[in-house]
Amino acid sequence: MMTPPALLEKTVRRVALGVALLVALAIPAILFVLEHHDVSESLEFKARVKASALSSMIASNPETWMFAENRLQGLIAREPVPLEDEQVRLFDKQDALITEVGSLPSGPSMSRSYPLYDAGQEVGLLVVSGSLGHVVKGVLISAMLGFVLGAVVYFGMKWLPLRALRAATEAQQRAETSLQASLQNVAEREAAELGLKQLNEELERRVAQRTAEMQAALETAERANAAKGVFLANMSHEIRTPISAVMGLARIGMRQNVGRKTEITCSQILDAGKHLLGVVNDILDFSRIEAGKLVIDPRSFHLADTVQQAVDIVADRARAKDLRLMVEYIAVPPAPTFVIGDALRLGQILMNLLSNAIKFTEFGEVRLSIDCHGDHVLFRVADSGPGMTSEQMSRLFKPFEQADNTLTRKFGGSGLGLAISRDLAILMGGDIAVSSAVGQGSVFTLHLPLPAGEPVEDAAATLNTAEGPLLIGLCILAAEDVEVNRVILEDLITTQGATVVWAHDGQQAVDLVASRGGGAFDVVLMDIQMPVMDGYDATLRIRVLAPQLPVIGLTAHAMAEERERCLAAGMVAHLTKPIDPDVVVATILEHVTTRPPLPLLSSAMPETVVIAAPAAGAAGVRGAALIDQGKLRARYQYRQIFIDKLLATIASSHADSPAKLRAAVAAGDTEAIRFVAHALKGIGGSIEAAALAEQARITEDCVKAGSGEASQQALKLAEVTEAVLALIKPSAVAVA
Repeated sequence: MMTPPALLEKTVRRVALGVALLVALAIPAILFVLEHHDVSESLEFKARVKASALSSMIASNPETWMFAENRLQGLIAREPVPLEDEQVRLFDKQDALITEVGSLPSGPSMSRSYPLYDAGQEVGLLVVSGSLGHVVKGVLISAMLGFVLGAVVYFGMKWLPLRALRAATEAQQRAETSLQASLQNVAEREAAELGLKQLNEELERRVAQRTAEMQAALETAERANAAKGVFLANMSHEIRTPISAVMGLARIGMRQNVGRKTEITCSQILDAGKHLLGVVNDILDFSRIEAGKLVIDPRSFHLADTVQQAVDIVADRARAKDLRLMVEYIAVPPAPTFVIGDALRLGQILMNLLSNAIKFTEFGEVRLSIDCHGDHVLFRVADSGPGMTSEQMSRLFKPFEQADNTLTRKFGGSGLGLAISRDLAILMGGDIAVSSAVGQGSVFTLHLPLPAGEPVEDAAATLNTAEGPLLIGLCILAAEDVEVNRVILEDLITTQGATVVWAHDGQQAVDLVASRGGGAFDVVLMDIQMPVMDGYDATLRIRVLAPQLPVIGLTAHAMAEERERCLAAGMVAHLTKPIDPDVVVATILEHVTTRPPLPLLSSAMPETVVIAAPAAGAAGVRGAALIDQGKLRARYQYRQIFIDKLLATIASSHADSPAKLRAAVAAGDTEAIRFVAHALKGIGGSIEAAALAEQARITEDCVKAGSGEASQQALKLAEVTEAVLALIKPSAVAVA
């Protein structure tokens, strides 16, 4: 029979063994459960998010989604991004594999699936698989650690109680030995408590150190973001400043060359400058595109006008290469006149696609087709260029990539255009697809949701409802340190009938207000970045000197923070360079205390110039009042010498326009008809020849719409043009 001490010693050993086994098994078991749960949750989350994105894409393309492999892989590869040891597979409803991304190493793995739906029906299955290799490796390591800790626990639990038991037994025999053993146990407990306290202090120190490191990293990241913002703001200012000068000088050139071919050239420069400005904005915001923060601005706009603006910008390049640039509307029923979308982004995408097609096409044609399917509009740009291989097409939409990336490539470019265009298309709810074969040309298809919108009125057209200058009688104080900007701004202000007083920096502007008084000026146009004193400080001081004097900020900085800072300084409005003349005039009229009276239309019958003996072939317009001379004189401030010179120039430079129209009709060249009609429309407006401008507009609209009446209207336009040219020849112009 076992003695009590022996029985107690056996029990202690069993308990120690049980606890040791529990520790050795619990650590790897707990780790496995946690790791397994994390992997399961991660795969479930990725499957759910990617299935949601794919279901949205399937809903918009229910018939063709299975064939859009590039786009499917693009959606699968988005955030959350699959890891290196994960695989995403997409099956249709018959469990046939459609596509897959990633691969799994050999060994144990886990999968999570999520169904794909279209209109409530399951149309496919998304399966996300992940390797459990790292989990198994972690469990093995933790098992070894658990074994070591179990051994320590076992020997500790077995040794300490038995030692205490023996000490107690000896204490019964020797009181002094028992007391000494008890004191020793107290000392050991105190040492253990001290060690635990030191361990806690060390842990707290490490936590504090790690927190400080994380805070420092956060501050570094915030400083980097702030520096990036400053860089973008400075780049915006430095790029917009020369663009502002180019566009402003182009407007001056248009105004000083009315009726000449130079006017058309300046108009094209202005259009190209406007587009360049839009591209610069996109490049400066490229980081926002990557971060998904670029904002789409959907508004109602005229679809055909937006398409034609993009075509007009690239038309000269096509003519320079003897390419036919065709635009056709093939939708039945036709696309709505006004649609809701982002006109700037649509124009940018179309111009990029057309520019690429013209650049890579040496002969033949480039055709833009517009089709409509419900609320979706398809734009197809087809060319007769060299075509591309599948490997080249796979790189097209990657940033800084081109079909030909060799050092000896024939065509230039940054490789950003198509990448930005596709990002913009996706942000607008659509996409861009490409099909091509070597030697057979290429077809780029842009599809966008563009529902019908309400008719909108052009702001510039609203300002032009009144005749003559709109700022007559105003005295404007303008602070601008760049000479070319002063030239452009002075031309704009004086053309509208106002007087301008110049300050070359903010301090001069403050001194002028202080010396002459706030009542001497009706409004202040304030540049922001100037020497001596910037626009912010100058505005703050002017607001103290003349609280009622409105200050309008002019800056090349396009950041939202700049506008907020201008308003905080006391400015009533903020205009971004390059400035739009109509916007500047409208803003001044909105904020001046005393608005100048708008020029009124004369209540008397307008003076007209009538053809006395119409030219041959102009019988359809015989006797028509072609030029409103009263309006013509008022338009050019009764400068008769200038008017005579203008009419003579038009008669000389457009003498061959009727012949060009008839030749274009005979050749079936609708683009040439549209080009001549567009020029004559501007000529008609510049000399107050309403019949000419209206017939030119009708002809141009017929060409844009692909109407069969375009040729007939072009012949009528040739007759009206001949009649006007016969009228304005020096021998036929009657000057009252």
